[in-house]
Amino acid sequence: MFFSKTYGIPFGLNIEKPPKNFPAPFVTKDSPAEDGEKKGDILRATTCWSQGFNAAGATSDIMMFAGNVKWRRSVFDTTGAPWQQVVDALLSNTAERSQTVTLVFERELEDDESSDSEPPAQN
Repeated sequence: MFFSKTYGIPFGLNIEKPPKNFPAPFVTKDSPAEDGEKKGDILRATTCWSQGFNAAGATSDIMMFAGNVKWRRSVFDTTGAPWQQVVDALLSNTAERSQTVTLVFERELEDDESSDSEPPAQN
């Protein structure tokens, strides 16, 4: 099952670089929050910040020289991404840019959990 969690910044997250042939980073320690991520969950995406502008082509070049480059929020897919890019995406969520970070996790359901079980509460 997939679920998302929104945390205030600064936030703590215990993840590890995925081994070869594994698609994404995984959680190494349970979150202190009862409905948070658990050891073994897979981090599939995070909000991140990058610099950009709302124009294309020659217009964007002019805007860049005019100093109109702004910070833009987007979603970073961690699946198959190089480890350093995952770290950079997570670290781009700073108090100067936002008050929250949103993380998307995947969790294996236990055999005794039914498919209609309630996902963790979303903030």
